[in-house]
Amino acid sequence: MDAKLADWSDDDVPANVAPVSSKRDKTVVLQHMFTQKELEEDPAALLEIKEDIRDECSKLGVVTSVVLYDEEEDGIVTVKFKEPESALACINLMHGRSFGGMKVEAALATGKERFKRSKANNDDSDN
Repeated sequence: MDAKLADWSDDDVPANVAPVSSKRDKTVVLQHMFTQKELEEDPAALLEIKEDIRDECSKLGVVTSVVLYDEEEDGIVTVKFKEPESALACINLMHGRSFGGMKVEAALATGKERFKRSKANNDDSDN
């Protein structure tokens, strides 16, 4: 019996089972994409930043949503892709890159994030 238990491996995945894709696999969290000062000085900056990010990320795959969290000190933007492969490509492209003089951090969403944005920035209509 001990020999059978020792041979058991949780790492073995049946070949016919596709990896499960969730919303988190497709959503990238980008940090340091803007500063509060930028948004205060130029109210149009919010839309410009979102458009720039959408344009850049669209080169990697279909972007379904870009949300800028204007009340986050860390300059948080989330980008949701149609395919998880595009999200991974986004992380590879953006992580460590300089954007507006700041070093970008990029990672997949964990699903536990609770970012803040103002009521005026509540349109998520860029889906």
